[in-house]
Amino acid sequence: MSEICCEVLRLGAVKPHPNADRLEIAEVLGTQCVVPKDVYKAGQTVVWIPPGILLGKEAIANLNVENYLKAAKYPGDLVATNCRVSATRLRGEVSYGIVTQAKLSMNVGDSVDTVFDAVKYEPPTRGPGSNGDAASDYPDFHRYTDIENFYKYPDAFIEGTPVRITEKLHGTNCRLGLINRHGEFEFMAGSHKVNWKQETAAGKVPLWWQFMTQEVMSLLSDLCNEQNSVIVFGEIFGPGIQDLDYGVVEPQIRVFDITVNGTYLDYDKLMHSCRAHNVQTVPLLYEGPYSKEVIAAHTHGPTVMQYALGGIELKSKFKGREGVVVTPLSELFSDVIGGRMILKNVSADYLARDNAQDDE
Repeated sequence: MSEICCEVLRLGAVKPHPNADRLEIAEVLGTQCVVPKDVYKAGQTVVWIPPGILLGKEAIANLNVENYLKAAKYPGDLVATNCRVSATRLRGEVSYGIVTQAKLSMNVGDSVDTVFDAVKYEPPTRGPGSNGDAASDYPDFHRYTDIENFYKYPDAFIEGTPVRITEKLHGTNCRLGLINRHGEFEFMAGSHKVNWKQETAAGKVPLWWQFMTQEVMSLLSDLCNEQNSVIVFGEIFGPGIQDLDYGVVEPQIRVFDITVNGTYLDYDKLMHSCRAHNVQTVPLLYEGPYSKEVIAAHTHGPTVMQYALGGIELKSKFKGREGVVVTPLSELFSDVIGGRMILKNVSADYLARDNAQDDE
């Protein structure tokens, strides 16, 4: 699970806000937060509460931040309240999370979740219905990589590493597999956390099984070659999936990764397999040498899905990007991250959008 916590850290540079006399911009890890002027200094020890955190009622009152939070259900609550930390733009500058004063007893590197009754936000799980619609978990039909945030590991990638940057689509995660189960190969389909049966108790085909098409089965069978367990990972998007439908009239899928016996394919092999079987992939925004500036340049801006889908009109009010995902062209292990070399950078405009819906 990706790491998100209220952390004690030292601020980076604090610089003037170009459009506000009473605000400044403070560097926080690999991102930034807009702060009141003349309150914080470079190198100061502070608490940073990043996006994706739910705060307890007492902490919200003490910080006086209710008007800056988004609605969510805090664990144990029956109704949603403004308790979810997000991101926004303040006078044109992106601001991620909340910076607040650290107590003298706090040390750099401490996690102080308990001080704020803070818990990680978990999106509601999308599912066909009862638990009886779920098939048994099977180890080789594994879940997708937990992707850490770029701000947490801004120095994980070495400058100049050949990378791909793809648009992170707003939808629901899908796994489509051909898995060796006790010597017999079996097709499986699931969401991020659940392996679903082919038919629900109500006699309907679950959303994920609807994308086990002839093209996908052909791709899986080709890579399987009667000896390998293969999983195709994609994002399902469209009407009824989330609040961004990208203008399509019915749900579609775009593939972003494939594993063979648990090993992720290098980008060229991924693209070769998908093209050979007419399976569409997520939009590629950039391919070339890595730099922090390149990540920043591609994180924000309009979605390219409009053009990937033939220039159709987008129905959703928000027409920006959710963010980006960056991976090396050749798969690498990261000692810094402690796992697969892959990071995401989420757009502040996306996090701040109105009427957000973030089912898993």
